[in-house]
Amino acid sequence: MLPQRLRSRALFKQLTCSGARRCCGAASQLRLDATRRWLDSVIIPEKLCPFAAAVCDEGSKLRLVASIALDADGVVVEVAEEARRLVQSLRDG
Repeated sequence: MLPQRLRSRALFKQLTCSGARRCCGAASQLRLDATRRWLDSVIIPEKLCPFAAAVCDEGSKLRLVASIALDADGVVVEVAEEARRLVQSLRDG
């Protein structure tokens, strides 16, 4: 069996291939699940971010989104939309 670090790299490579980049639902969910596992198994236990534990608690407002952008302009549009959502959620309380 491969070490965890190599398995993670292999999974990342698999999920970022051109077909997965178009983000079918299953590939997007795999990427989101991998990100959540990384937060729970590395970032929080190693205390790499002082805010991560509180933000990742059950019932939190943490929002993970799998990008479907195919170029830099698409990324800008997605980030702007997420910023708009964040501002709106802060206004709504």
